[in-house]
Amino acid sequence: MPHISVTIPVYNRAHLVGRTIESILNQQFQDFDVVIVDDASKDDTVELVKQYCKRDPRMRLEVNPQNLGLTRNWNRCLELATGPLVQIMQSDDLIDADYLQKVSDVFDAHPSIGFVASSCRYIDVDDLVIQPGTPIPPKLYAAGDEAVIAFLTEFGPHVSSIVMRRACYEEVGKFNEAIWHGPDLEMDVRLAARYSCYHFGAIHTSFRRHGSNMGNLEYLRKDFLEVDRMKKRKTWGYLSPEGQRKLGVNDLDRYLAHDAAATALNGAIVTLAYGRSRLTRYYLRQAVKFDGRMWRNRRWWMVVGLALVPPLGKRVMERRMRLSSTDQVIANVTETALKAIGQA
Repeated sequence: MPHISVTIPVYNRAHLVGRTIESILNQQFQDFDVVIVDDASKDDTVELVKQYCKRDPRMRLEVNPQNLGLTRNWNRCLELATGPLVQIMQSDDLIDADYLQKVSDVFDAHPSIGFVASSCRYIDVDDLVIQPGTPIPPKLYAAGDEAVIAFLTEFGPHVSSIVMRRACYEEVGKFNEAIWHGPDLEMDVRLAARYSCYHFGAIHTSFRRHGSNMGNLEYLRKDFLEVDRMKKRKTWGYLSPEGQRKLGVNDLDRYLAHDAAATALNGAIVTLAYGRSRLTRYYLRQAVKFDGRMWRNRRWWMVVGLALVPPLGKRVMERRMRLSSTDQVIANVTETALKAIGQA
């Protein structure tokens, strides 16, 4: 049995997943296996991964007969992992060559912790650093409010850096499948409420920013805001009332409404770049619905102006988001897949 199971949920990543795999195979620490779970990709992802599996017996490919969607595929990864420590590695991210060794050392030194995390740098599709990231002091966080507050405010842990004990998620449950986008936040905080965690502080992973990140594509579903609000309410629910007040949140409903308005405005920007004019208008309306003061927001008016001339707005936002023709193709394929499984 491997000490660490690195799992990679993948969908239409033939142009990037190879670099992710290489970053794992180049680890100094070697007691791991790699389980890649393809979610019925339409491109050459499966063929590419098969070539890697032929090269290294630690690698295994599983192909879903039909598209499960992000969260259900992540849970499929947890089901297929075999090691006592499990990592969900995103199919377009990278980890530094010494990361798994550091992870193993920390778990050995702190047998009571439930999971670890690190900070990340931001890279583009060509592996060039966009932002070097911001390191923080390393720290062991006690389970409960201390760890939950850290996840909510002190750092945004890079999802690909999270390595957790199998025993922990077997006790608290897998990813919540009602949360079809960004389920890691709720899961991380659910774990933090029960188990202590260690944050390395230093930069050990690379988050790839590009137009076909699910963080962008998730806005193409009209129920995004509804699910996002539910996710954040559940997440904040793991914090005690005293912990909420410590963060200056005396009215959680009001806080979540303001957050929903900001999220809706971001959705308007993303969908404008992808040429989804109807969704852009929907997000603009929702932004005002959740926060009537949005009328005073210069950014909101900028998007309104660009939305009045969709072709111009699309070109402007495409350039700002650095969307490529490949990103647009992947967005179309992903949207079609979501509709096929009743999610769009």
